[in-house]
Amino acid sequence: MAPTLALKRALGGGAGGRGQILISGRSSLVNRTSICLFCSLSARPLTTRRRPLPLREQNSRLLGGARSFQTTETSIPSTQHLQEQQAIEPPRAKLARLLRELQIQIPEYVKSERLNLALRNLSEPPGQESIRVAILNPARENGNENTEASKSLLRAALADELGEQAAWETQLERHNLAEEPLIVRVKASGQGETAPQTEIPTTFPEITAYSPTLGRSNLELLLAKFRPQATKTAEALETELLVPGVQTTKPTAVISTPQTTVVPSAVHMTLLVGNGLRGALNALELAKSNPSSMVKTAVNLKSGLAVKEELEIQSQTFAYSSSQPHDLLDPNSGLPFFTVDSFAAIEGLDALRAGRAEVFSELWTEGNVRQIRDWLRANTESAEKIKPPVQHLIRSILSRAKEGLQQQEKQQQLSQHSKANLVEIEATIKRLDQEIVTWAQSAHEELQTQLDSAFSDHLWRSLSWWKLFWRADDVTLNTSELVTSYFLPRAEQEVIYLAGRVAASFPSVTPAITYPADPAEEKLVSSPVSVVTGLEHHGKWPIQITSTKQYLLETTVPALQALAQKLVVQSASLTGLSSMLAGLVYFSGFGAYECGAIAALGLAVALKRMQKRWDEARDYWEEEGERYS
Repeated sequence: MAPTLALKRALGGGAGGRGQILISGRSSLVNRTSICLFCSLSARPLTTRRRPLPLREQNSRLLGGARSFQTTETSIPSTQHLQEQQAIEPPRAKLARLLRELQIQIPEYVKSERLNLALRNLSEPPGQESIRVAILNPARENGNENTEASKSLLRAALADELGEQAAWETQLERHNLAEEPLIVRVKASGQGETAPQTEIPTTFPEITAYSPTLGRSNLELLLAKFRPQATKTAEALETELLVPGVQTTKPTAVISTPQTTVVPSAVHMTLLVGNGLRGALNALELAKSNPSSMVKTAVNLKSGLAVKEELEIQSQTFAYSSSQPHDLLDPNSGLPFFTVDSFAAIEGLDALRAGRAEVFSELWTEGNVRQIRDWLRANTESAEKIKPPVQHLIRSILSRAKEGLQQQEKQQQLSQHSKANLVEIEATIKRLDQEIVTWAQSAHEELQTQLDSAFSDHLWRSLSWWKLFWRADDVTLNTSELVTSYFLPRAEQEVIYLAGRVAASFPSVTPAITYPADPAEEKLVSSPVSVVTGLEHHGKWPIQITSTKQYLLETTVPALQALAQKLVVQSASLTGLSSMLAGLVYFSGFGAYECGAIAALGLAVALKRMQKRWDEARDYWEEEGERYS
């Protein structure tokens, strides 16, 4: 645990503070002496010779290097002492040692391919680091790869327009990129044949290209097909594109039978080459996540004004964030990728070499390959300081290691906290479970008891069918009183207390309680009643009991009231009609007994019908109270 925390302090102060000083090549203290940190790499004799420090003291100085730049009033390092320290161990060597310590102590947060590439760059002279660029041709799902576009783009970017076709151009055209990758080392015409050591597997074929424009940039180009994986985060996408899994199908020294193998190869920069409208749409999707400024996309498009105008319209709806660098957009087309026509550029190049210079300018401008050259030259041109791609690589390694250590420390703290409170949490959960079970049992018992009491109450008995003639207007008042007073009043109050105890037991992890409601019930419950609206707004406790009460009051009670009034009117109407019929019959000459029988029959039918329908409505309403409980 101690080395990891020490590394975190070194990354927090050294990587964030000193690591950035080492990368940028200057510090505030060193500026006082006007001596660049990387200038100490120059071949000047050492003024002193010090005894090598023990390994423990070296590690302590490395991991606690952030404290060496702290100045106080009592201890201020002298300029001579700083110069002696720089002479003893150059900053690049010290940074390389820190990276090796990261690889040893926290390998899970450091990708070995990228770390080896950074160590290789730190062993090279400042401003002369070799830059690896991967030119990837995304493989299609059906297996039909169009690799000619990427090869023609590379040839047009490196070729000498004023010279004859070189041998490396012929080798590039003949190479089958669908079977195995190709390594292209770029040199100037005057450079020798010696090439630096490479981390890219030597089983891949290599050619040397001589370029007058990019020959002195110390470029290593990896030309390969690439099948992207399904990644979700921008960080994972950046790692996938800067450490691509290169596919090869030819037999190697280890595997004799031809089969597809994937070899991870770390690079500084990546150029994805797409074809046609599908490639342009994929480039737009890639630009949305914007993984890194070291990743670019070139789309091989024919000179179609309609296609380019449509892409410009699509790019206007592109959601750019404020954190995206401004160099993502192509200044010529306004698109977030390079639009090229490599075939037109190669046609113009062949025309110039054949003596038809009049068509070269038009085809070369149409090819738009110059922007690829400018992008490579801007990131790889030699200087006295470290090259931008190497800076980006080292910063990325250090920042991800720091984030990994912070995440590890946070997980350890959470683990310790969870272990310390595990017994208490389990006891609390067990207690709350028991309280919930007790509440559910008491709610069921209360429901049965209260419903029996409600339907035997005088309010419900006063609504018998034969009392409707003078109590029809009291149906709403009596039933509402029954729902409010007898439908789980104690359980509704206790569930609020129970929800409060749950929230108090887990204040940091308990979210607002939300329950999915039935659409029909939600429509019925949505009323201007202030109580229900407040409960739905806060969402701190369950509201099923309240919503069920509101449903009964909003739907069943008005329906029962309307039915009572309707039955009274129908019974009175039927009785009146039968009485009128009996009177007409009496005036027609029938006797009093016959007329009385007709009137009595009408009254009996009306009352029987009223009794039957009202009893059915009462039974249905009682079942509703139990069904929605």
